[in-house]
Amino acid sequence: MSGYKEILKQTNNIIINLNKINVNIHKLKNKIIQLNKINSSLENNKLYKSEEMNSVFQLDILKNELRYYNNIYFIFLDKYMTELNAISEYILIILVSLKKLELENKNSIERLFNKIIFTKNTSNTNSDKLKELINSIINNLKVVDDFINLIEYYLEELSFNNKKNNIHNDDLELNLKHKRNALLLEHKKHFDNFLSSIYYFKDSSDTVINQIETSELLNFFLNLKSKDKLV
Repeated sequence: MSGYKEILKQTNNIIINLNKINVNIHKLKNKIIQLNKINSSLENNKLYKSEEMNSVFQLDILKNELRYYNNIYFIFLDKYMTELNAISEYILIILVSLKKLELENKNSIERLFNKIIFTKNTSNTNSDKLKELINSIINNLKVVDDFINLIEYYLEELSFNNKKNNIHNDDLELNLKHKRNALLLEHKKHFDNFLSSIYYFKDSSDTVINQIETSELLNFFLNLKSKDKLV
């Protein structure tokens, strides 16, 4: 369970960073709107030439910064969603394959299947969709955990009854053990991939936030002081 808590913690940090990038984007947009209004009001003033106005130069710089951070935001989000969608699909394939699991307790299997969250790939990428996808992956990994525990419980009962009643049913026990071990390996592989992806994008987004908060260019043209933290 501690692993899932770590995933949620780092996921929340990524969402916070994405929101901070968005704050910077909105500040840039607002400053651009402000400068556009100022420059428009001075266009008919004969004392000023647009090519000589520092505010026009400032506007060009900020438009460039806006394109830059917009691109970073959407490239980051698109790449992260693509990786998580792949992980989600792999886990769902594992869970669907367990529908054929031959255990006597069919009600328990049905109950576990009802806990699965099925997600669809979407082009509408934002921090809310990202959080929704991550929560579904966590939920489905826990369902895989539940299936492993169900097999373990059934194996214990089967082994006990076979010994108690002198029933030679080793093949079934062996097949179930192989299934359990394969599930354990698949769960570990996808959990580790999930965690690795989250750590990578957490570190990547930290770098972007650090760049924003220490940027002398933004400090000068946007008046976003480096000591002021994004909220």
